[in-house]
Amino acid sequence: MAIAGATVASLDQYVVFRLGQKSYGIAIEYLQEIIRVPYVVKVPLTPPYMRGLANLRGNILPSIKRLNLKRGA
Repeated sequence: MAIAGATVASLDQYVVFRLGQKSYGIAIEYLQEIIRVPYVVKVPLTPPYMRGLANLRGNILPSIKRLNLKRGA
């Protein structure tokens, strides 16, 4: 039931996550899905930046270590 003269507040929804010490947020309208981190299988003889491989609904995906982008690190 609408009330004459009433205003409807627009509530934006965000997903908030942390990377290192900083928090970031993204509006849910830009997301397709949120999943749990799948189990990662280590693969021998891969480069040091490669964490391994993960199975996401039958698709094999590479898992890469997070890069440290700080200068001088």
